[in-house]
Amino acid sequence: MKNFYRPEIDGLRGIAVLSVVFYHFKLAVFGKELFQGGFLGVDVFFVISGYLITKIILNSLQNTNDFSFYDFYIRRARRILPMLFIILTFTFIVSYFLFLTNQFINFSYSSLSSLFFYSNYYFYNFSQEYTGNSGIDKPLLHLWSLSIEEQFYILFPIIILFIYKYFNKYLFEILLFSFLCSLIFADFSSRLDSLFTFYVLPTRAWELLSGSLCFFYERNNDFKKNNFFKSFSIVGFVLILYSFVFFKDFSRLPSFLSIPVVLGTSLIIIFNTKESFINKILSSKILVSLGLISYSLYLWHYPLASYYRANNDLLELPITSVYLILISILVSTISYYFIEKPFRNKKFIINKYLILILSLFFFLIVSINVFVIKRNGLPDRLPPFLREDISLSKPLWDLLEQNKKVCGSDHPNCIFNPSGKSGKVIILGDSQSSALAYDLKDKLIEKDFSFYIATQKGCPYIKDFSILFNNAPLAYCNFIIQKQITDILINNQNSIVIYSATGLVSNKAKDNWTSINGEKNILIGVNNTILDLIKLGNKVIILYPLPKPKVSVANELYKNYLKNQNVQININFNSFQNESSEVSNFLDSIVDKNIFRIYPSKIFCNEKKNECITYDEKNIYYTDDLHLSYKGSQLVNDLIVKKILEINNIK
Repeated sequence: MKNFYRPEIDGLRGIAVLSVVFYHFKLAVFGKELFQGGFLGVDVFFVISGYLITKIILNSLQNTNDFSFYDFYIRRARRILPMLFIILTFTFIVSYFLFLTNQFINFSYSSLSSLFFYSNYYFYNFSQEYTGNSGIDKPLLHLWSLSIEEQFYILFPIIILFIYKYFNKYLFEILLFSFLCSLIFADFSSRLDSLFTFYVLPTRAWELLSGSLCFFYERNNDFKKNNFFKSFSIVGFVLILYSFVFFKDFSRLPSFLSIPVVLGTSLIIIFNTKESFINKILSSKILVSLGLISYSLYLWHYPLASYYRANNDLLELPITSVYLILISILVSTISYYFIEKPFRNKKFIINKYLILILSLFFFLIVSINVFVIKRNGLPDRLPPFLREDISLSKPLWDLLEQNKKVCGSDHPNCIFNPSGKSGKVIILGDSQSSALAYDLKDKLIEKDFSFYIATQKGCPYIKDFSILFNNAPLAYCNFIIQKQITDILINNQNSIVIYSATGLVSNKAKDNWTSINGEKNILIGVNNTILDLIKLGNKVIILYPLPKPKVSVANELYKNYLKNQNVQININFNSFQNESSEVSNFLDSIVDKNIFRIYPSKIFCNEKKNECITYDEKNIYYTDDLHLSYKGSQLVNDLIVKKILEINNIK
């Protein structure tokens, strides 16, 4: 079979990359997003990639009875690595100037994971949702899909050559069986842990393998001679557009729900003909041109969207999403002609020099990112007030370790000073509680208390409740996690329990909670949780809602510094009261002699001035738009320790 160029494949790439770009730039008309399911453009890329790689391998085997791994991977290196290295270098430079230390460290980890093609697992472990509004300080988040493709490119040639050599008669059947297994596993997994399902190769393999199967059906020209089958390309085009327009962030994908966009792409690959109506659309000059620059455009658009959305007031560019999209296309076109094409040309850059150039860039990118991590995000580049508080260089909850495991993340139950004679203190909650625990640990050990940290990042303790993502329990906040904490409490009764409701206002606003019994109202869950704690003989200290900044405090202060201005970022007290009144009144209604209350807002808020401070001339009290800084946590912990001593009648 001849290996001829199919311009409609590039046209498909053009539509796919446009959908992703429109999605990330949130392009809207009359307030309505054009492609709320535009992230599914990545699924189209997967199908195309599976088709092309299978075609390259099997055509080579069938025509020459041989396949060169060296030639295959050197072609992949020519196509993938030059632009990838440019993006990693560009984002490093921009992040150096815009990111705080912790953000810069996280960036370097993500850069290294992208370089070694495991960023999909990195971002899964980071519990990072891939939606239009998330990841704005993670400019390399989009490279998760490139990592999946490269993992497939590494494994698939080896597997298919083995099958071709020993089981060639059953090659199609084995691929079909693998496709079905991956699809069924993806749908099953999406109901248990949708974030895992979204990011990993085993649950994405069926999309790539669907492209592989297309290669076998494409060779059957009898399909294309039948007018009935010719119309299938139109059906495929409609399925793709339907998916882009009507699917939403919260859709449980990939799963059986992904079949329309995958099937649509497959139908076009198999049944499209030169005479078809769809071919005229996909082979149009504009879509083919977009398809040719699709790799560069995919790489460039997300960092530009990320930096703009995170720093649009800093950049001071009076542009809309349309202008940013046009800038992305322009930069991508330049990249295609001056980077992609020259590096793909073996006559322009021979293999020996290609390997040398890529090796030097590889070593440089590894070195500078390792340097950033080892030097704690290079704090000396920041003004003094942004590097004095330890929490601004690394989150407090990541600094709490026991046996080399992070408390509240890798370790569900850290115990400090287990033989303390003053009693047991247990802190419950999410990362806001973990931020308090870092300083609180030292204060309680000083008073000879045993201190149990039973927190979970992103997961406040509400007995028998779970957070749903894409209609499936999150791995880091499901019934199993909550049961582990419940068991800790059962085994440590008659303690002082600090129950943090500091983030309850924002958590209540979410509609993605559910209980084992189907209850959706987390306030009922909180009420039952606190009463159950009392039944276990505990004395419960309730931490009331904490004023929540509208912006990341440290980042806004850095922007003020860079722009040489002083924009106030304190919190309006009346707004805080209005937002938290329902939760505060609810907590007030839970009455028992063993309940004690602490109001962090009294530290930071001044009712007469109608403001709650987030910083002052000497200190920053919040690290971001949610968590207290080390100094802020010290102030709250002073109240907690004072209350604990009162409960135990210790002076």
